[in-house]
Amino acid sequence: MHRLLLPCLVIACVVGSSCSKTNDNKPNGNAAKSSASEQNSPSLALRLDSTKYFFEGTLGDKSRVNAELSLTSTAIDGRYRYYAGSRALSLSGTVQADLTVQMTERDNLGRGGWSEDENQTISGRFIGKLDKEKGTISGTWTSKDGKKSLPFFLQAVGNFAMLKDSKLDVSVDYPIFAQPHFAAVNDTLSTIAKRTFKESYATVDTTRKEYEQEPEFKERAAMISEHSATNIEFASDKIVSLSILSDSYMGGAHGMYGYDGLTWKMTNGVPTRFKLTDVFREDTDFRAQISNLLINKLKKESASSVVDGSITSFVDELRNETLAYTVHPSGLTFYFNPYHVASYAEGAFEIHIPWKSLQSVLREDALKQFFPAP
Repeated sequence: MHRLLLPCLVIACVVGSSCSKTNDNKPNGNAAKSSASEQNSPSLALRLDSTKYFFEGTLGDKSRVNAELSLTSTAIDGRYRYYAGSRALSLSGTVQADLTVQMTERDNLGRGGWSEDENQTISGRFIGKLDKEKGTISGTWTSKDGKKSLPFFLQAVGNFAMLKDSKLDVSVDYPIFAQPHFAAVNDTLSTIAKRTFKESYATVDTTRKEYEQEPEFKERAAMISEHSATNIEFASDKIVSLSILSDSYMGGAHGMYGYDGLTWKMTNGVPTRFKLTDVFREDTDFRAQISNLLINKLKKESASSVVDGSITSFVDELRNETLAYTVHPSGLTFYFNPYHVASYAEGAFEIHIPWKSLQSVLREDALKQFFPAP
């Protein structure tokens, strides 16, 4: 669980499951086996022009991972996550002329990258080679203390496109998967992105014109903005789960931002909305159990409206599927936006609930139906 704090005037467009490393995230084994993505995914050539890519791969012989990385001719940055991990870890580093890649792994996501001493958050380092034509990055991961080293392999299986206006501060970014079985997902994401961009453009254009008519607020007109950015939390031929961060500034004392979740179950390549009852037994009190876990974790995070007793349950929101959440092989992640469980100043909250803590209310073999073994 983590509080997510973002600047309060013009919000940085950073998507995410903001994240920290847990013991479950630690890799095992000594040799990276070829992943399914390495063997079966179509080759996606890499462009070093700030394009963001989605990778799947392995670290060691047991740990499966995915990553989102932006690449230029000199730099690489983004995040990656273990299938067994509750949160992502940030990556940042360099790309050299011979395509040698060096990345530092940090446990600092969820704090906006802020830390009194960034060195305290370093948890490992990657050194490897980038193959632009094959769309791969491979090499060696080393622990912070240098005592443990494991091979890693990443295969690009998707990239991100951005809709952006040249005059108004409006943008929408969304993923495009390379695998054929995601064709319907790609079509749906493109449709959603175009609709979102059209709506954002209209909102920003109207608001900006209104401010331009008011002399005392005219200087704020150029600051009016709205953005939407997407993270792939998990994707397979069985399920796709995305987190979306929307941020805007409409001329007030501060900007506003909010997280949402979008999860589809896949049947023969056709996406349909995922519901909690797809994995939980309806003859149980699973909503009450999830609610209790959320309340207890939010109390530990000092979410003021939970601490003071204003909010005591999320059962109704869980029944109506109005809480924002994403799914992952390791569990469910819920997102609580500003003003939902605390003041704006306290930030948003991200709470991860492991499947293992809800084992008694899960449908038999439900997780095997959607997720590979971590």
